Amino acid sequence: MHHQTLSWSRLTREERDSRLLSLGVKQETLEAIRSKAPRDRILEAARVALTIDEEPNSDLIEYIAGYAPRSAVYHQFRSMKDLFECLGTRQVPSFAQSLPPTVNSRQSALDLISVIPARIESIAVHVEDVGSGRQVNVWQKVNGGMRMVVLNRCVNRLTFLTGVMLYAGEGTKSLESTRVELANSNPGILRLYIRFMEELGFPIVKLRARFQIHSLEEELEARSLWMKELGLTPSSSSSLC
Repeated sequence: MHHQTLSWSRLTREERDSRLLSLGVKQETLEAIRSKAPRDRILEAARVALTIDEEPNSDLIEYIAGYAPRSAVYHQFRSMKDLFECLGTRQVPSFAQSLPPTVNSRQSALDLISVIPARIESIAVHVEDVGSGRQVNVWQKVNGGMRMVVLNRCVNRLTFLTGVMLYAGEGTKSLESTRVELANSNPGILRLYIRFMEELGFPIVKLRARFQIHSLEEELEARSLWMKELGLTPSSSSSLC
């Protein structure tokens, strides 16, 4: 079981304790943990957190220990890895759940399961079937919340490799940007990338395009051109001067 605690930061300590009690943590356990020295307090809280969440984040551990979020774990330990190593051996969650076989056996198809990494930025990647072999939910648990995306399980191999190479050359590289973007002025290149995104499972109506112009007088012409070239709708495009 995985618990998201992002919204807990807006709760009072009493309300957070009420949530913990509802998850099965006893009041006497909380009191015993919070009576210890800071480092032992975090260690004991982490042990309890592992009984209710196989991959607890630092927020949950700190709430059990009676601290505010982001105020204790990294004062006592270099990282979450360091904290868990101090606890001894623990079972590492499997990156992929039991998945059904893919429904597509085309020779030109690629099963995305074969290329999804087990970890990204030292955080475990989880994969769950959501479409009887047709789609998967790929997610990571980060402090307080999750990153997740639903992808088609099987994609055209050539389209996938083309999209990956385009992204490697001219795509965004930071997870903090919250966007997956490609910058290019060649319509053919952009069409290939749009085909790649659709192959992954993103409908074109959800894609957004930004074009750069040097004068507002060029906006109408530029918008019309790119809508025609890329098959976009008026709501899918915006300009930058």
